[in-house]
Amino acid sequence: MNCEQCLFELSYLLKSGENGNLGSDLLGHLDECPSCHVRYYQLKRAQMPEFTPFMSHRLHQTIDLVIGQRRPSPRMWLQMAFTCLVLVGSLVGIAYQNHPTTTPPAFARR
Repeated sequence: MNCEQCLFELSYLLKSGENGNLGSDLLGHLDECPSCHVRYYQLKRAQMPEFTPFMSHRLHQTIDLVIGQRRPSPRMWLQMAFTCLVLVGSLVGIAYQNHPTTTPPAFARR
């Protein structure tokens, strides 16, 4: 196998996602040819970009900027206040239903 055939097969396998199924001829050539071996790892690295911690940091900064630019509207505050009132009312109602009530004894006169 020559270098041109090796690189053709490597690029095909990497694009198809079958980079784990390298044939014996291909592996033999990669062991013998250091330039193809280096090129294989370059192609592999180009196909699968590495995610660095800086990318996550930049993503969080972008999200913070987008969220920071939006100002809460008065309508949103009213919806939140109404939701809190409904929640508090529900909790009070549930607590009232579960509270044991004692009724004073009623004496009947005869």
